[in-house]
Amino acid sequence: MKGVHLFVALGAAVVGVAYLVFSFQPNAPRPTAAPGAIGADRPDEFVVGEPIVFQNLTIFPVSSITRKDEDRFITLDEGLKAGTVEILEKGAPRSDPSGNQLRATANSDPFAEPELSGANEVNELMVVNRSEKPLYLMPGEIIVGGDQDRTIGEELVVAPDGKPVSLNVFCVEHARWGSRSEQDYADILDFAAISESISTTIAVSDAGPIYGLAHEANLGKFIGSVGSLSKPARLAVQRGDGQSKVWEEVANENAKSKVEAATGTFTANYSDAESLERLRPYLEQLHDPIAGTENVVGVVVAVNGEMESLDVFQSTPLFKKLWPKLLKSYALDASNAQSDESDPKKATHMAAAAFLKDIAQASTVTEQASGDLAKSSGESDRVLVFSAREIQSQDVGGPSMMGGMGGMGFGGAIHSSGYSK
Repeated sequence: MKGVHLFVALGAAVVGVAYLVFSFQPNAPRPTAAPGAIGADRPDEFVVGEPIVFQNLTIFPVSSITRKDEDRFITLDEGLKAGTVEILEKGAPRSDPSGNQLRATANSDPFAEPELSGANEVNELMVVNRSEKPLYLMPGEIIVGGDQDRTIGEELVVAPDGKPVSLNVFCVEHARWGSRSEQDYADILDFAAISESISTTIAVSDAGPIYGLAHEANLGKFIGSVGSLSKPARLAVQRGDGQSKVWEEVANENAKSKVEAATGTFTANYSDAESLERLRPYLEQLHDPIAGTENVVGVVVAVNGEMESLDVFQSTPLFKKLWPKLLKSYALDASNAQSDESDPKKATHMAAAAFLKDIAQASTVTEQASGDLAKSSGESDRVLVFSAREIQSQDVGGPSMMGGMGGMGFGGAIHSSGYSK
């Protein structure tokens, strides 16, 4: 019976994609929703707005007719900045609820979870959420520090209970396993200080100077998040292609961007001065028009007139908090796909509608429950689709740890993403 309920839960996320397609109204005005209204998804729940264009990058805002403005989740950037979220190597020192530093090994830490103890590992970290909200982690988010820079490897919601939780990750820094010099971290931190407009988040250390942050990072702590992976690397992560494929896509992107990093880290795309200058115009021109769209919950993205991707979230606050990070990845894709044409091809509403139809018609490939999330993926000959939603009490016959929020967002999903092949 549980399997039947789970199938229904996963199916709701797929149906939500179809809702978006059928609501596609290129020229229709967007109705004004009642303040604070949060209703069940309907076939006319979403509207795709007029395209916002800069050079070869076209972004269509996706809005919900009814307001979805409950700010339920804390994001990685918020948690790192506030110091209420820690991400660490498995064997790294961590803090107990009183702020005392502990080491996550069975011999020295009486609070350690045995499955999280031991030597550091490439593809597994530990995350602790001591905030007052569930922590949402999005695949492709890049974290800086530890033995290697990593990227979040899966959709994950972490309860705000202060307990260590295993986190699946991929390495995005092939040639480092160990500490970084203070100067290397100084370069990253200096970049963070001058690039606030493109939402690089580096945690603030009580120690103050760069030495304090470098010391924490070299003990195995991740001190910041610098953006999201490009489309090819995000796809490698979400498809579960494996570490070698992720490294391959990181190397490809670094070569396209012409960034040189001794350790081959993807972070260089967002810390190299020349790369930053190529990205900055996209970010300055596209951030505010999308963020200012009424009831915005996601975007459809095209590069050089070709549909590339879709990201839609459960609520406007969650989308807005992740928008600067996603925009950086879209801008990187567009920057590295620049042509010599003086007037790049622009994407049309008709092309966006066809892309969304392809997403809606993709056949379900996988369905699984992971913790409190129901995850599904779909595929056709043209697109790949991924969706994650909370398992509700009515889905599995028992209460959900995160609470019931059925009917919110993209078929009830926390996040749905789609990619052209």
